Amino acid sequence: MTELTLQALTIRRGTRVLSHELTQTLQGGECWGVLGANGAGKTTLLHTLAGLYPDDSGTILLNGSTVEGYSRRQMAQRLGLLFQSHESSFPATVLETVLQGRHPHIPSWKWEDADDLKKSLSALRQVGLDAMQNRSATKLSGGEQQRLAIATLLNQAPEIYLLDEPSNHLDLHQQIKILDLFAAQVKEQNKLCVMALHDVNLVQRYCDHVILMLGEGNSISGKTSEVLTAENLTRLYGHPMLVVEGPHGPLFVPR
Repeated sequence: MTELTLQALTIRRGTRVLSHELTQTLQGGECWGVLGANGAGKTTLLHTLAGLYPDDSGTILLNGSTVEGYSRRQMAQRLGLLFQSHESSFPATVLETVLQGRHPHIPSWKWEDADDLKKSLSALRQVGLDAMQNRSATKLSGGEQQRLAIATLLNQAPEIYLLDEPSNHLDLHQQIKILDLFAAQVKEQNKLCVMALHDVNLVQRYCDHVILMLGEGNSISGKTSEVLTAENLTRLYGHPMLVVEGPHGPLFVPR
């Protein structure tokens, strides 16, 4: 069972407390949304879970073992992070870029084989970039760069996806297509997905659990149906929020 356990996790940025003793268990088959105002610490939380930023205190367990007990290769086989922005200056093609997602699974001193190539082309096909496989990655638009980064992450095939603003630079159609893709992996492959988003209604639609980062280290976490309320969101955003019924459940709008 894929499981990420946070035990009294406290994270600081300088003198600011972003998370104070956050305790929660996140499991395979679940999709967690992370919501918060600008600067609340959404990105820092994801980077801490990925082992890229040190926590101040507390423990993070990946499948029952502390993340410090894993090598970087072992971590990359189990956990993948989508960064918020992607600017490629390396002169590689789209196919060469997406092949990088296979590197955690390739033994040392070995090259990509036919199976890695097949998986890479499949990942590009899933995000609609297979026809661009020979194009330079530096020539892609912002939305295409985002889809390439997502394809590379899919090619990495981790147990846990940490997504920092996965809808960045994507038009509405691509947003829904990409989030549908991750939702299907969570459901069909028992993956764990944790995504930081600005759009509360995308969280409502795709996430069955949510963490609200309220500022000053305070947070509320749990099932989306229980945590996403007009009262909690008013507190989160500092602006009155209303709830209306929509075709996919409640919709939240500013008053």
